[in-house]
Amino acid sequence: MDLADSATGALMPRPTMRVFTGVAAATDVVALTTADGAAWLAVARGPGAPTRFGFTIALPEGLALEPMPSGGLDFMHPHYGATVGRLYRPWASDAMYRPLPAEYHVREPAALTVSVDSAGAAYPFVVGVVYGSSPR
Repeated sequence: MDLADSATGALMPRPTMRVFTGVAAATDVVALTTADGAAWLAVARGPGAPTRFGFTIALPEGLALEPMPSGGLDFMHPHYGATVGRLYRPWASDAMYRPLPAEYHVREPAALTVSVDSAGAAYPFVVGVVYGSSPR
């Protein structure tokens, strides 16, 4: 994630998890590994928190991001047509466990934004992105 300069150092509650506090106004970020990839969570603590979160992805040579009908993005090898990883559809939920609309916007081959419609959301709300290297 493109972090602001005001972000504090990472807290490490366990070896596979990092918590960054104050990455943006009223926003914290949690990054952790999963069995086959990684997950990223943004916690928006109040109305001053952003609703758009930018990412820059370092794609290995020969791979491209391909939008999928599910709302996710596949890491594709265009020459072979093989999917080698997947960013599953982003999700968001507010403090009342209500889902909030969230979607990816690809700006360049390796830069994307997750946007959330937080109208009427109860704070805090959470935005999640999950990457898997073994797409199901």
